[in-house]
Amino acid sequence: MNLRWFRRSGIVFVPTSIPGWLILAAGVAFCIYAFIDADSRSHSVSDTLMNFVFELLIAGAAYSLVAYLTGGRGADAGKRMAVNDSIVTKHLQGAQS
Repeated sequence: MNLRWFRRSGIVFVPTSIPGWLILAAGVAFCIYAFIDADSRSHSVSDTLMNFVFELLIAGAAYSLVAYLTGGRGADAGKRMAVNDSIVTKHLQGAQS
């Protein structure tokens, strides 16, 4: 199954299909909700930010994981893997001799 919901542009994952955009929209909506929730329970700006940053990091990690697994590895990921496999194979054959 070939999932290409995202493409990688530097360190950012950009949506390239409808499911990718829906995941991005859900992530942004969750972050807005998390900020409003943290702000309603906080007494100061620093308290709001401390409560919000943890949820922002979790949401960012979840988005990055989904984007990476659904096609954000880059166009040359298969080529890099093949090169790495051939290097390991040559190294192991040299060690057995």
